[in-house]
Amino acid sequence: MSATPTEANSSYLLRKLHSLTGVVPVGAFLAEHFWSNSAALVSAQKYNQTSEDLQTIPYRIFVEWLFIFLPMLYHGGYGIYIWLRGKFNVAVAELEGQDSWQRRAPERRTRQPRTQL
Repeated sequence: MSATPTEANSSYLLRKLHSLTGVVPVGAFLAEHFWSNSAALVSAQKYNQTSEDLQTIPYRIFVEWLFIFLPMLYHGGYGIYIWLRGKFNVAVAELEGQDSWQRRAPERRTRQPRTQL
């Protein structure tokens, strides 16, 4: 049974959301840590001030849950769902006498010899 167009679009959107929830929160978290830890290069006082500023963000717990924990929970949960639904294809590739990367490789065009004028 084939997937309906809405199921295909839904799967596409869920996979894109899965990618974004893996890259964006981790990237933002890393950028924030680079920024805050770079204050230590200026002085200990500056680093302490930066740390204090981060601790006093209004609604910090809400922001952390909304932009860090929930996206990571979705990313992990959907990743496990994709993993569990995955199909094992090594036996099929061995039966065909090809590795999976060889089956998908585009055919190479051979260069035609130049004709002399």
